[in-house]
Amino acid sequence: MDGKVFTKETTNKLVKVISDLLNLPFYLKWIATTVIKMALNFLNEKADKYVPDSIDPIINESINLTLSGDYDAASEKVGTALANVIDIPLLDEDDEHNLFVNAISFILRLVNKWINKKKEVS
Repeated sequence: MDGKVFTKETTNKLVKVISDLLNLPFYLKWIATTVIKMALNFLNEKADKYVPDSIDPIINESINLTLSGDYDAASEKVGTALANVIDIPLLDEDDEHNLFVNAISFILRLVNKWINKKKEVS
């Protein structure tokens, strides 16, 4: 185990996205950014104990694809990775793959919708 799930670059991108969503006054932005970094680092270290190292690059690439707006490619990558790691005995491999890809796609689009609504309010 390398001790991290997210790369430094991915962590920095996530910090920026979350910080921008909070839309805080400039004098609180530094504090918020520090707290966000600490929370992501904590999550990063804890998640590494459960997420196989072979999945780490897929997660980072999927986050980058999502941030660039390519939800279908991100869903496909994460869904395929999950299907390889998690086995649902009642489903065959194709149905299991489709379940994970579609579930991830739904979640990514839901989060994107929430982010866009949050930006409209700001």
